Amino acid sequence: MLATMNGLADLFLRAKHWQLFLLLFVFPILVELAATGYMPTTLRSWRDLGPGGLVCLGLMWIAMLCLIAWLWAMGSFLNSLQKPGLTLKLPLFHVALLYPPV
Repeated sequence: MLATMNGLADLFLRAKHWQLFLLLFVFPILVELAATGYMPTTLRSWRDLGPGGLVCLGLMWIAMLCLIAWLWAMGSFLNSLQKPGLTLKLPLFHVALLYPPV
């Protein structure tokens, strides 16, 4: 049984292994390394980050959202391949994925 995929899930599920590795591992590591040069050693407020720190923070959020989107696509697709009695309730799965970033 082949499940139908939406655009975002199709993007992740048809990606090559090296593309996923770059997106989900290399990109976040490079952002973290770049952020260490921009982050001050002590933070009293978010205003102490400066423009470079805010850019790095935004890039870290993008990296985290890519990981959550990949997990969402993989979980939804693999759930659709299961027998009807074994499938997970998708709303519960989606809430479980959205809980950690929130």
